[in-house]
Amino acid sequence: MAWVSKFKKLTSAEDNINITDLTGRKFNEVIFHAIDNGNAIGGQLRFNANSNTVYADRQSINGGVDGTEPNRTFIGIANTNTAVTKFFIISVVAISGEEKLCIIHTMEQNTAGAGNAPNRNETVGKFVPSPDADITQSNLIDDQAGQFDTNSLGVHINTNN
Repeated sequence: MAWVSKFKKLTSAEDNINITDLTGRKFNEVIFHAIDNGNAIGGQLRFNANSNTVYADRQSINGGVDGTEPNRTFIGIANTNTAVTKFFIISVVAISGEEKLCIIHTMEQNTAGAGNAPNRNETVGKFVPSPDADITQSNLIDDQAGQFDTNSLGVHINTNN
């Protein structure tokens, strides 16, 4: 059985959507809906507000060639840094004493209208905190000129584990 554990809905435009005060669980689902405020928005994923070089990722944009990024301060999860709505679904396995692994599916609106297909991004990433730590926060960071607009949302779905 799963249920919403924590959520954060923005009441004004901000650069971060932080879901905090999470109970360390082995399996986590996190969903972010990032609405642009008319300017470009990006997507960087962090856990526990940790900005050290403890992340690595591999991603493919719209089925293209894989790209790898080791020793990063975040997991890159946005397809493009454009002014379009973005939707992220993140599955995380976070076993104490192990690297925290995630699978991330990203969808972006692309140009408005049914004549334009949305963009997609498949990412796998890992978080290797030192010392080891349970995940108690999920952080979506905008690194572009815009901000996540009012009503952008982050949801942590708790699994009974």
